[in-house]
Amino acid sequence: MTRCGRLPRILRRAALLTLALVLPFVVSTSPVQVDDKGWVLTQKSLMMGDMYLYVSPSGFKFVNPKAGVNFVTRSPNWDVIMFNDRTKVCYSATLDTFKKQVTANLPQRRSELGAANWQKGSVSNIANLRATQYVMNDPAGVQARVAARKGQRVQQHLKGADYWVCEEIQVPPQLADLLSSMYGLPNTMNVPLRLTVTTAEQGTKTQLDTYRSQSCPIPISYYSMPSGYRPVKSSVEVMADEDTKQIIDDMAKDLSSEGGGNNNKPITNEDLDRFLNKFKKR
Repeated sequence: MTRCGRLPRILRRAALLTLALVLPFVVSTSPVQVDDKGWVLTQKSLMMGDMYLYVSPSGFKFVNPKAGVNFVTRSPNWDVIMFNDRTKVCYSATLDTFKKQVTANLPQRRSELGAANWQKGSVSNIANLRATQYVMNDPAGVQARVAARKGQRVQQHLKGADYWVCEEIQVPPQLADLLSSMYGLPNTMNVPLRLTVTTAEQGTKTQLDTYRSQSCPIPISYYSMPSGYRPVKSSVEVMADEDTKQIIDDMAKDLSSEGGGNNNKPITNEDLDRFLNKFKKR
């Protein structure tokens, strides 16, 4: 007879053996998501105002609080999700589809940046981050070649450009390629911190700058979209505020009447430009 609360030795051994066999299976089928070590950057864009960037090995999130726009992508497939906290709409696309959309109709300036040869410059400190400078070679020649290829007239004569990246913040290859497409800058596997452009007409303007940085854990769940958002057919519709949304709704009706009622056609940047030019003439 055994004492109360104790198993015979042979049963205790059997229980330990069973636990040893079962425990790895339980652990492998119930993974625990841990936080990524990442970075939070506060940036200012000349066009969009303040922006917050969340970067880690598992994902990337961009937030523009003024417009309510969020841009999210995460491993392993790096599909893109955009949503607007104000208008409660969302748009999703595969990584390849989104990159094609971004590069299909690049503004002239971004095309010039992407076509340039860049030379490594000095090293400095931006927002407490070690930053490396890259300087554009032959800006006038780059501009002339891009304008000739696109059949466009030069609007502002480019005299110089430089950008800075943070070598401390390495990003996965898929994300680096996406950032390169979005910013129109070479793929350096790093996050852009500052971009300045100099033209004969407007002098030097800082297109992008970083004024705060923080290293901190970022939950994997942060790279996801909240529920209750209505899907739309293009990223343009996500980035629109209420006033612009009304213009887009009018444009959709206008395009529908012109195209025989094709309401399933996504609204493109060219559609928006064409409609706004028509709207200005009214």
